[in-house]
Amino acid sequence: MPTLTEATRSPESITADIALFLVPDRPTFAAADICPKLLPGSAALMSKGWNLNGWDKWTINAGRGMTVECNAIVAAPMADCKSKSDYKSMFKGQYRATCISDLMPPTYKFKYTVKKPINNIWTIPSKSGLTRDDPMWYFEMAHRYTFAHDDMDDDAENQMAAKGKSTGDYLEDQTVPPRLYTGAVNYRGTGTQESETKLIPANNPFLHATAIVNFADIAAAEIEKCQPKFYPGFDHKWYEKVMRFGMEYILGQPKLDLQKEIKAVLDKLEPLTINWDTSTVGGSNGQLLLKPGYRYILTASVGIYPIYRQTQYFGYTYIDGYGTALEGVDISTEKLGYLEKTDAKVIFQISILDNLSQMIIKHNSSVDLLSAQFGAAIAYMGLGLLLLSYWQKFFCQVKKYSAWAHMKAAELKDDDKPAVVAEAVDSFEPPKSQKVTPGTKEARQRRPPTNV
Repeated sequence: MPTLTEATRSPESITADIALFLVPDRPTFAAADICPKLLPGSAALMSKGWNLNGWDKWTINAGRGMTVECNAIVAAPMADCKSKSDYKSMFKGQYRATCISDLMPPTYKFKYTVKKPINNIWTIPSKSGLTRDDPMWYFEMAHRYTFAHDDMDDDAENQMAAKGKSTGDYLEDQTVPPRLYTGAVNYRGTGTQESETKLIPANNPFLHATAIVNFADIAAAEIEKCQPKFYPGFDHKWYEKVMRFGMEYILGQPKLDLQKEIKAVLDKLEPLTINWDTSTVGGSNGQLLLKPGYRYILTASVGIYPIYRQTQYFGYTYIDGYGTALEGVDISTEKLGYLEKTDAKVIFQISILDNLSQMIIKHNSSVDLLSAQFGAAIAYMGLGLLLLSYWQKFFCQVKKYSAWAHMKAAELKDDDKPAVVAEAVDSFEPPKSQKVTPGTKEARQRRPPTNV
């Protein structure tokens, strides 16, 4: 029946969909401490991933464990954001080409860095006897992010929205604006701008995950300790020691600063940056959209190889830098179990390439090669003369050659005699009016004297 508060007749029965959401008490970003923690002694409580061949007895060397560095949470920059109208005109049909300043811009930004050594890590109590110990060539890191909701909450939200009005619902305590979402606004919160005024729930966080392979801070000290061949200052051959002595005591160059020289060589390595294509798992702009209840596996194989340079003189070899190799960059996702439904796990699986070779840069024609070629030419000439002498003896050519040589010597001797010049006492010139016919007796008698 109609009442004073409800003027229309109530239906005899109604059908309603009811969803129950747990709304957490969220701290503010300013008060939140979300830096990952490495709890002392926690490694001893975890099961070992390698339990064969005595690998589970290995322990980590002092100072070679993982470290975490966290930056403070800061407001996300909005300088590159576009307004809704500008975004539609500039990036029509594109998803997250840039942020939108008046709709739902990013609010906060947080960055942390995990440093993980990849070699010289282990204290090995006893050798396995294998040609390859897998823990030295493969490592894995897992980052766990815990949410205040799970994907079941999102499923319930979607089911409620599917049967609701497209214009939203009006509640008793809310007339403007209409409520387009039910529990998501409460358990995920809202952003700023229209997200806050129109009660649009905030997105899940995006993760920009990269991995950088570079030398550790202790690399120079370790190289100086082990004194490897071809590095500056470690003169293992006699001519290298002579060159070092000459540069310091003859040319007056300052004594070699090992740390500085080694650091200069290490700085020639261009850090290898690994970027994963997140679009294959629903990401965008190189960022991964984290969803509770899922595992994201990022894999890659990396390697570093030395580059040596060999001079033209004496084959002097020295290290001139490093090269890098990258293979198998991939990303995949898996569904987690029920007990991990509020977690998102990002797992980095990095393996070290063991099939790389060193690179040696050398001249095509070194002094050693030139000397060898010159010596070989002299040897060929000597061998040719020897064969020539045997050929002359075998075919009786010695006598013929001797006679020919004497004839040539006599000709050269005759050619070397001085010429005798007879000078005419009286000059002769026929009268201008007298004609002399060439070849006649008069012509022969009247020709001028000639050289003899």
